[in-house]
Parts: sequence; structure tokens; C-alpha cells
Amino acid sequence: MSERDDLDDLIERFTADDPDLPAVLDALAGARMMVSELEERRERAGLTQEDVARRVGTTQSAIARLERSDVDPRLSTVVKYAAIVGCVVELRPVPPRARSQAATAK
Repeated sequence: MSERDDLDDLIERFTADDPDLPAVLDALAGARMMVSELEERRERAGLTQEDVARRVGTTQSAIARLERSDVDPRLSTVVKYAAIVGCVVELRPVPPRARSQAATAK
């Protein structure tokens, strides 16, 4: 069983005001993992941010912001990026992952 930390306490406190927060955090973590995978695939393909930007129809700095998770990109941008690096984005609704018992225990 993992130990609670300050982040667990903060999430618990904010969840009291917004019960949807844990699901939102899980979704954001999933989105971040997807963008990291796209970046890894770009690098493995030998493409630069500029290469991807040109093919997506945006700027290198926009791709950099996307890869740093500084922006909430449009789905069409992510889909184009994925196609450029040889994959597809598959979207489907699924139940949020259950938070660990340690994170929600008081």
C-alpha cells in the first residue's frame, strides 16, 4: 500500500468542492501520456517539430507548446500529428480509473 502525500491531501480537499476532479485529473494524465507517445514517435521517425508543424499547418512553437502540455490542442491537430508519425488516435468513452484506496483513505 502506498503512502499518502501532500498531493493526495490536496486532491481530497478539492474533490470535496468538485467531485468530478479525480476523473478530470485521470483524463488529463491520459492526454499527457498520449502526447508524450506522439513526441517519442516523432523523434523515432527522425522528424523535427518544424517538420510536423509544416505538415499539420501550424508553427514549430505551437508543436512545442503541445508537447509541453502548455495548451489544450484541438482534436484535429492531435489527429493530424498522429497520422504524420504513423498512428491513429482512437477515442471512446470509458469509465474513469478508480483511484487507489491509499489515495482516498483518510
